[in-house]
Amino acid sequence: MNKIVLSVLVVLLAAPFVNAGPIEQACRKSDRSASAQTCSCIQKVANVTLSNADQRKVARFIKEPEKSQDMKRSDTRRDEAFWERFEGFTANVSRQCG
Repeated sequence: MNKIVLSVLVVLLAAPFVNAGPIEQACRKSDRSASAQTCSCIQKVANVTLSNADQRKVARFIKEPEKSQDMKRSDTRRDEAFWERFEGFTANVSRQCG
């Protein structure tokens, strides 16, 4: 798994939630140790850079990380376009959320 994707997935994963977007919810529910503040930051970046459908895909990656590799290996035009958006998102998360 590429370093940026792995880093973002690690950061995305955390504890319980209240009213949050799909990525923040998945982040807080996960068994990783991201803070609530980090999960919130990631969701804020997602709100600006990803569609609702893309956010749901990313939330699935947090719950089932192997799905990200399936998507990355896919050679459909649609999946390749998503992967480009996802890489842009992960770069923004790295810059804005630490």
